[in-house]
Amino acid sequence: MRGRRRSLLPLCLAACLAAAPAAAGGPPAGIVVYKLENGLTLVVAPRPDLPLAAVNLTVRFGAADDPSGRSGLAHLLEHVSLSGTAREGSRDPQAELAALARVDAAEQAVERQRRSGGLDLAALGDLRRAAGEAATAAKLLAEPGDVYGKRLEARGAIGLNAVTGSDTTQFFCQLPADQIDAWMSLEADRLRRPLFRGFYAERDVVLREIASLTGGRPTAQDLFLAEAFPGQPVAQPVF
Repeated sequence: MRGRRRSLLPLCLAACLAAAPAAAGGPPAGIVVYKLENGLTLVVAPRPDLPLAAVNLTVRFGAADDPSGRSGLAHLLEHVSLSGTAREGSRDPQAELAALARVDAAEQAVERQRRSGGLDLAALGDLRRAAGEAATAAKLLAEPGDVYGKRLEARGAIGLNAVTGSDTTQFFCQLPADQIDAWMSLEADRLRRPLFRGFYAERDVVLREIASLTGGRPTAQDLFLAEAFPGQPVAQPVF
């Protein structure tokens, strides 16, 4: 698995459409599958009796694709990819991009100081304050809250959630059928032009999730996979 190239293109879009057109000669039945030129597979299950459409974007990228010794990156990417784009959520795209670059530079300076042989706590404190100030400045240039979720909920979406597995990451919700086009447009923008707002704050959120779910110890699933697939990417913990 590690030896082959893994595509970041969405593996599939699945939708149960409340307003799907009827097939010629009778009601819609079964599942229709389309394979697009860009590699995207679209799976449609017409259900005209349902009031909502269930949608799911599955990306062929998961914990097995994390670099060795850096497990948790796919899970972190799931979190930060929902923070919007320059088109969705930015008060001033160019200024925000510059501010986020300053945040990166400040956080990298903190990390270099933290990893240095002679740790200077005063210098580290100064660097952390500078990183916090840069993050605050960048935050002022963006809408508050979960931009992607707000956009969908404003269109009637419910059950918004995402999950990272070993081989895939999924993003899903239910929404009115007449909002399918809006959902696809938002997903396309998010995948093409992600803007990882609050990356470092989300990193801390993910670390807290790991601590609460695992207690800092391998889970039973982690132990099983490590025993069943020693040294293989699939044995890397999702968290």
